[in-house]
Amino acid sequence: MKIMKIIVHLIAIGSLILLGFVYVAYVKRDGSLLWVPGVLLFFSICFNWYLYWRLFNKLSKDKK
Repeated sequence: MKIMKIIVHLIAIGSLILLGFVYVAYVKRDGSLLWVPGVLLFFSICFNWYLYWRLFNKLSKDKK
């Protein structure tokens, strides 16, 4: 079960990186910031921060 949670976190990290690259590609192509991908990127950063926080708290509690 712990391995599945780590895999889910890694998938979330990968999707965040992919979304960031897609956003940068659209900005370079259009020359202006796009609101929808920018908002999605912001919320995905917040969500990933929350996932990291929970993962590291659980791992530190498991070590004790």
